[in-house]
Amino acid sequence: MKIETLKSVIIDYFLELDERERTVIVLGIPVLILILYISLVFFPLKGLESSYKLKSQGVIKESKEISKIISEFEELKLKVDYVERRIPSRSFNPSDYLEERAKAFGIQVKKIKVSSGKRLFDISSKLISLTFMDSNIDSIMKLIRDVELGKYPFKAVDLDVKDPDRDGLVSGKLDFVVFVKGES
Repeated sequence: MKIETLKSVIIDYFLELDERERTVIVLGIPVLILILYISLVFFPLKGLESSYKLKSQGVIKESKEISKIISEFEELKLKVDYVERRIPSRSFNPSDYLEERAKAFGIQVKKIKVSSGKRLFDISSKLISLTFMDSNIDSIMKLIRDVELGKYPFKAVDLDVKDPDRDGLVSGKLDFVVFVKGES
């Protein structure tokens, strides 16, 4: 009943107004509602939309970078796992192994010197210097390839050769680094 009374009061008030005042109310109220909608709803939503678009683009970019980092990590993990499987145990003697491989290629070994290197957790590096004499350079290169691609993680780091009598047979020194478990 109150709603009916309120409705009749508003209609009576509206009918008592001049034509000009009625026009202002009829046109003004929708314009006011439109202005309020635009300023209180539309523009804030538009701002939120652009903000969310920027944030979503940032999230997409970050997720692509994270995916790239994850794939790089997985590749490195495979490489590390491969190297860890190749690292020999404490009982492995790298100088004997290297001397055996050198003789297999016909290289005359003069001296082998083993020096300890860095240690990280349970893995240490060793520098092995192989001094040779009167050997074919092709045999030296084959030895390097064979040892680096063999079942143990050797890496040739230095090669110094001389052919003083110019007979094609060289003398010199070849340095390898090898990683070994459980030694200092």
